[in-house]
Parts: sequence; structure tokens; C-alpha cells
Amino acid sequence: MAYPNFLDWRARQRSFSSLGVFRPQDFNLTSGDEPERISGAMVSSDLFTTLGVQPTHGRLFSMAEDAVGAARTVLIRAISTLNYHNTADWLFANC
Repeated sequence: MAYPNFLDWRARQRSFSSLGVFRPQDFNLTSGDEPERISGAMVSSDLFTTLGVQPTHGRLFSMAEDAVGAARTVLIRAISTLNYHNTADWLFANC
């Protein structure tokens, strides 16, 4: 489903308290000497609320970050675990 279609569905539906979506996707991480290919997902701002989960650090995504054309927000936990010796350091960046 195209993301703008999901946004329309979410805006018009009245049956659910929230509606979220995700799409698995691979990304290129270009920090350090060599780029790394990592697996991840593109998610809607309310996916975690829909699933009933809270972040262990930081905050949930905002609706403004969900708009078509908004800056992409990156959250990387696996890489921080692998490259930073399992510290609580998280990497947040706007692309």
C-alpha cells in the first residue's frame, strides 16, 4: 500500500483507537570507514501506540514526523549494541 493511501485510511477510519503500519526495508549506514547494510523498517508514527509499547529511551514519533515529505527519523539500536559494546547509547538522526 502506498503511504499516502495509509494516511487517508487512518484519517477516515472510525473503528479503531489507532492504526499503524510498517514496511520492512534495508538501509545503507554510512558512518565509519565502511558502509554497512542493515535491516530495518519504515513505520508510521502511531505504530508503537497501536502495539501498546513504550520506548525504553527517548520518545515516540510525532505526527509531524509522519507527514509526506517530512524529514526521515532514524532510530538505530542494533548498531549501537554491536558497535558501542552494548551501552545505552542510541543514535537518533534526521536524514
